[in-house]
Parts: sequence; structure tokens; C-alpha cells
Amino acid sequence: MSSDIPSNLGQQPNSALFTKQLGIDRQPLMIAPETLLQEVIAQMNRASDTCTVDPDEENAQPDGRRSYALVTYQQKLMGIVTERDMVKLTAEGICFTTTSVEQVMTSNVITLKESDIKDAFTPLNLLRRYRIRHLPVVDGQNNICGVITSARLRERLPASALLKRRQVQEVMATHIITATPTTPVID
Repeated sequence: MSSDIPSNLGQQPNSALFTKQLGIDRQPLMIAPETLLQEVIAQMNRASDTCTVDPDEENAQPDGRRSYALVTYQQKLMGIVTERDMVKLTAEGICFTTTSVEQVMTSNVITLKESDIKDAFTPLNLLRRYRIRHLPVVDGQNNICGVITSARLRERLPASALLKRRQVQEVMATHIITATPTTPVID
């Protein structure tokens, strides 16, 4: 039986190549807690200062944008803010010119220790379980090593790998409507 899942993505990582294949962003956007939301958006949208020629480079992004910003103080993770958060804040009418990120960030951040990455499914399962799109990776002292995003995993893993660990209950419809072939669509 052949598989289109690269053999090293389902096994114990033993090299930098493995984490490169996961697409860990090793240069995450980190901001201070007092940063105003207006500046956070500007930094998230700002083109990256690094020029990447190799499209396989782990920090390569199509336009340099980030869909998140990590809120840090003295190299420690305090929180995260994402594009999705910004949309919600806009809908709530929050003033971006006077509100600091510390006031609105998600402070209970789900993280993954880099040493706990056993295979490609470790971060994927956390992203799914907690219904998040950004997973900060930390070392043994909780220093930030990078961020794994669901978008990057989808880009780097074959579709079959993404479906392999899904359970039927995750994708099945639970509300079933039945009708006979002669039932009118509109009464």
C-alpha cells in the first residue's frame, strides 16, 4: 500500500529538516504589551524585512504579512492577537488608536514545547482540539522558538495526511433531514 505522506512527517523528528517541513515560523512577530492596536495592525501587514529567495525556506511567506502577533515581555509569551481577533474588535467598535494589545489579547495561550513534537500530527491535533489557527512553539524554559499555523501545515502536508487522523464524528452531519422524492422544496 503506497502513501503520499512523506515518511518522516509521521515519525519522530530527528533533524532540522523535520521542523522545516512543518513550516515553523522561526521569526514570529513579537510586540510589547503596551503597543496600540493601530500599530499592531501596521506591523502585521508590513512586508517582512528579510528577502527570501528559496520558496522552501521556513520563514518564507508570500507577502511578508503575519496573521498573528505574539505579545511578549522580557522574551516570555504573555498573549496573542490574531487577524480574527481584529475583525471581532472592529465589529465591537473598539478604538484602535487608544487601545493597547494588552487590553484585548488572548492571555491563555495554548503552546507546544518543541521537544514534545513527536510527529506532524502533534501540532495538528492541538490546533484541531482547541480550534485555533496559531500554535506558539516554546523551548524547555518557555522561550519562544516559533509559531506553527494551520495554514502552513495545510500548505506543507498532503491532503491525505490531514484526513488520516480525522474521526468521522468531526465531519459527519448530525442533523439529518429526510424527504420523499415527491416532497416540494418550497410549500
